[in-house]
Amino acid sequence: MGCRLLAVLALLFWGAWGCLSKLPAARGCPAGSLPSVRCSPACCPSPVYAPAAGTLRWHRRAPWSIVAGILGGIATALVYFALSRGPAAVVVPISGTYIVIPALLDFIFLREPMT
Repeated sequence: MGCRLLAVLALLFWGAWGCLSKLPAARGCPAGSLPSVRCSPACCPSPVYAPAAGTLRWHRRAPWSIVAGILGGIATALVYFALSRGPAAVVVPISGTYIVIPALLDFIFLREPMT
């Protein structure tokens, strides 16, 4: 599967995530508990994928993944708090513009081309 198809599939899944994330917040679930409930199932594919791909080993750059996970968890919590206070039609598009940040950082620090 090519990177573009995988990216489109991720886009569709994140699109569904944006819509489905508002449902618990709109129904009065406490925003503070939603990130852990949401993140727990997201971790389920990893223990299956890594051994199957033969990539289950520590790498010296693994701490960057840990930092990325922490930042992603904080971002997820912030999105749920925002969804509990405002409409998904506003919160999801604003938070969805995050894609600009890695594109710029990758261009500056990783010297990846802007295409």
